[in-house]
Amino acid sequence: MAHTAVPADAPEAAEPGGLAEHLAAGRFVVAAEIVPASDGTGDEAADTVAALRDRGLDTFLVSPRQTARTQLSALNLALQLRQRLGADAIATMTTWDKTIMALQADLLGAHALGLRTVVCATGNPPLRGDYPNVDGIWEVDSVGLAGLLEGLNQGRDSNGLALATKTSFQIGARFNPGAPDTAGEVARTRAKLRAGAQFLITRPVYELDTFRRMTAELAPGVPVLLALAPLAGFDEAEFLAHEVPGVTIPEATLRALERAGRGAAAVGLELAAGLAAEAASLAHGVVLRFDGDMAAMERLRAAL
Repeated sequence: MAHTAVPADAPEAAEPGGLAEHLAAGRFVVAAEIVPASDGTGDEAADTVAALRDRGLDTFLVSPRQTARTQLSALNLALQLRQRLGADAIATMTTWDKTIMALQADLLGAHALGLRTVVCATGNPPLRGDYPNVDGIWEVDSVGLAGLLEGLNQGRDSNGLALATKTSFQIGARFNPGAPDTAGEVARTRAKLRAGAQFLITRPVYELDTFRRMTAELAPGVPVLLALAPLAGFDEAEFLAHEVPGVTIPEATLRALERAGRGAAAVGLELAAGLAAEAASLAHGVVLRFDGDMAAMERLRAAL
């Protein structure tokens, strides 16, 4: 699809039906988070998005798969979903593996192809798997990427040089309500907002007390989407609670999953549904992680 260049002094309105329009109109957003399939193509994701759209979901956050294997990039998959299905696909972009020049080139190309929403993340290089010796580039982190996107929206590159056009990216960033250093996380999140981030998405949350406290300290009026990922069982919950920094899982949740035994996945889903039910009064929307279980996604949708 051809896109007409936008003059540098002509701001572009929010994309019709896109995330920016929903947030500007004050609509509660329900998005699904998907990852690229391990086969290196976008076919499975396209089938998933088509099925989720039939169930009423129309916004899709594409995030990198957490694996040290070759995979389709989140940006590439988001563009595929837009072009193949016309889906409102949001790309998570990581910075650890790209120079500023490469990031700019990717972003300008994606904008020319119609992508309008990007979530900034730093990311990490793989420590094992197919590429155990790969190191990061680290020219910018997620704060720097937010600033780069803001500059492109103003019609300038990373060196402040004028571009022929302005982009119209909606800029998102992640933050972690479960971070052990609350003050540090708040300060870093504020830095992302100052750099240009226009909305925030949490890391997956399993309780809401820390979320309430942290959002109260952030800039009022900033749209915040709550990320939910149902726990599959006690082993997963215990690992996240005790081995993964920045994850807060209540003791009551751990005990409930442990008591459930083989029924722990159903308990984890109901706990996530309970959080979803509370989200409408606390956040501007939710991001529901899709793990292949369509029935679980429907249960979460029903709780909203």
